[in-house]
Amino acid sequence: MALILSAAAVLTACGQSSGSEETADADMKDYGDVFRNIAMKDIEGKKFTSGYFKKNDVTLVTVWGTYCGYCIEEMPDIERIYEHYRDKKAGVIGVVIDLNDSSGSEDASQVEEAVKITEEQGVEYQNINVPESAYDMFADIGSVPAAFLVDRNGKVISDIYMGMRAYDEWSSIIDEKLGN
Repeated sequence: MALILSAAAVLTACGQSSGSEETADADMKDYGDVFRNIAMKDIEGKKFTSGYFKKNDVTLVTVWGTYCGYCIEEMPDIERIYEHYRDKKAGVIGVVIDLNDSSGSEDASQVEEAVKITEEQGVEYQNINVPESAYDMFADIGSVPAAFLVDRNGKVISDIYMGMRAYDEWSSIIDEKLGN
């Protein structure tokens, strides 16, 4: 499975949304609660667990690759979302899709590149590798940047949002899910 995920990461395109979509772009299968029991390290070596989701009503999970210019360009707006909503029961997590080599092992140089990018972009929200429990789901993501929403129980509650979005678009999507 890790080899399939690595191949998917290499083949994924890097795209930009037209910016006018208010709904998700790709239908999400029912992946259940793939984020319910996560215990791993983020790209900086800090602990990340599914407890992060439990403290939020909704979490925006952004999917990006170190090779994707649109992903990197979108990061300052995602950081603004993180800063604005972190005390309002909404969180942000990044998932870096190209951290594993072709054998499925984490590639230290790719992790270093991801850390460098997040530092250059001023990103404070945690970024993680693809959790093993979510390999099937991430293999279905056809291009990056992409994103979806997860509830406090670790269950995916939206379709996949494909392409880059600005702060105002993400804010509207999150506000709607929070009932604001």
